[in-house]
Amino acid sequence: MRRFAAVLALLLAGGALWLAPPAAAHALAQSSDPAPGSTVAHAPPAVTIVFGERPEVKLSSITVLSASGARFDQGGTQGVAGNPLALQTAVKTLPKGVYTVSWRTVSSVDSHVATGAFAFGVQVAPTAAATAKAKVSTSARPKASAVLGRWALYIGLVVVVGAGLIGALAFRRPPPAVVWLLAAGWLVAAAGTIVITLVEHADAGVSWSALYKTAVGHKLALRQGALALLTVCVAGTAVLRGRARRPLVLVSGIAGGLGLLADVVSSHAAAGARPTFNQTIQLLHVLAVGAWIGGLVALLFATRGPATDEKAAAVRRFSTIAGGGLAIVFATGVYRAYVEIERWDKVFTSGFGQLVVAKVAVNALLAGLGARNRWRHVPGAETSLRGLRRVGGVEVVLGASALLLAAALVNVAPPVSARTRSGPTVRPLVLRGADYGTTTRIRLEVSPGQAGFNRFTVQATDYDSAAPIRNAKVQLGFDMPQRPDVGSSTLDLKPGAAGTYEGDGANLSIFGTWHVRVLVQQSATSVEVPFTVTTRVPPQQIDVSRAPGAPTVYTAHLSGGRSVQIYLDPGKAGFNELHVTYISPTQTALDVPTVVVAPASAGGTPGTPYTVRRLDIGHFVADVTAKRGPLRVLAVGTTGDGEQLATLLTLPVA
Repeated sequence: MRRFAAVLALLLAGGALWLAPPAAAHALAQSSDPAPGSTVAHAPPAVTIVFGERPEVKLSSITVLSASGARFDQGGTQGVAGNPLALQTAVKTLPKGVYTVSWRTVSSVDSHVATGAFAFGVQVAPTAAATAKAKVSTSARPKASAVLGRWALYIGLVVVVGAGLIGALAFRRPPPAVVWLLAAGWLVAAAGTIVITLVEHADAGVSWSALYKTAVGHKLALRQGALALLTVCVAGTAVLRGRARRPLVLVSGIAGGLGLLADVVSSHAAAGARPTFNQTIQLLHVLAVGAWIGGLVALLFATRGPATDEKAAAVRRFSTIAGGGLAIVFATGVYRAYVEIERWDKVFTSGFGQLVVAKVAVNALLAGLGARNRWRHVPGAETSLRGLRRVGGVEVVLGASALLLAAALVNVAPPVSARTRSGPTVRPLVLRGADYGTTTRIRLEVSPGQAGFNRFTVQATDYDSAAPIRNAKVQLGFDMPQRPDVGSSTLDLKPGAAGTYEGDGANLSIFGTWHVRVLVQQSATSVEVPFTVTTRVPPQQIDVSRAPGAPTVYTAHLSGGRSVQIYLDPGKAGFNELHVTYISPTQTALDVPTVVVAPASAGGTPGTPYTVRRLDIGHFVADVTAKRGPLRVLAVGTTGDGEQLATLLTLPVA
């Protein structure tokens, strides 16, 4: 049995690192402005990235590079007021071209490092090569030193908690072996704390003094403070004798529990929704492990030698404590696994889920061995402790293996954290048509399909044979019937792959519905295929603010750190006032001279504009008569330099 447990432990030691996926990082990018792979018509004044966990600003960075490698970021990386999950860097004036944004974060929650990159274009669409080159990257595997340091910390603190609990509650007078175990647990926990400190200092890449001025350093100081308290308590148990030792043994166990609490506040449980509740559940989980596995270690050392009535009584008391601890470990473990994995398909397909499965399997073996001890060996403890020690020794080996898996889990991003939401993918507008004589088929692709700069791709084929039409001259014509003040324009496309023709241009200059004509000229013939193109509103993050007795306010985040707040007052069927207020990156009024507000279809096609009044700088109000149900509105503000800021959202009408 012991040989089997030793072999299993060695397999788990290697598997814990092998299963860990490439992601020693949790503050992963969720969205950005400009969005990855996007094309913007106007150079942004700053690049903003929103992460899944709060990044430590002083230890994180964003750089912006041109295709030639020149840096365009300036002023360093800063936090964003009102959004602790976001980082921002100002950029110099960006000429037309493709730019790569590289970022590195250190999570202020769990101190893990993340890196990544993405590309965007200014009046030029990023090519597939540029996008592939800027794919997100993270470190290949969790560092072995980080896993082993956490493992040593867990072993040491679990032994301290178990020895303190069993020494004070299972025995009338703590045996000397318990005092030795407290000292041994303290020594191993101290070694683990030192390794964790060195690893996090190396990951931060700053001086010691700078590190301790950050949230990462504050959590390291919390660990070290808990260790210092444990040092005093363990030293006291070694010095005191008699009745004074027992309460100090229990206090030492409590100090070990505080060490586990310091680790919990730097773990996955501190991130995401309901952090206080999740940290409480995680703390119960690790304390129960201490009572169960750590208590077993203490019991085995304290009951060496022949069986006695006192040892048998201690065994029975521990059996009751271990039974409660086992129940808590399984209940809290299942809950925490559900929170971190979230989806069943990730249980076996993610490294985190596989580690959880391995840990559950080990705990199931432990539970089976514990049940065997409880029902077979505990009743006969007055006469023999041999069977209890033999099975208990295997439990200890498996318990250490379970702690190794737990140490690996802490250094791996769970699926719920690693699921990046880097903004919705903007697919190109694709339209198909043919000429009236049914001689030519045209496939028109407009990317990203928004007002401003776009890439146009035309694929021309023979109507009957579907053979590509080569060596033709292809030209696009643009006009906007509902806006006669907007002039017509043309764009000549250049030949690309067989039967395709491409070109970039800002011909779809404003939001609305355009008539686009595709003219294909060959040596002897020419055909024209008409299309109707309605420009899209770029995807935006929308924040909703509700307060009793007040209208619901919708805040849409625009490019360059700007935003627009929209609300409907009173928000009921009948006459309403629709307020639209533009806000600058510094949270002051943004000077937008004009705005058009109109009802819109699901695709964003505007209807007859509402009557709009200007109340103040950047603040407009439109008179709206609304019916009960959803009201979809399009608001397009035009800045002094002609840039259009469009927002499409749906407002509920009661």
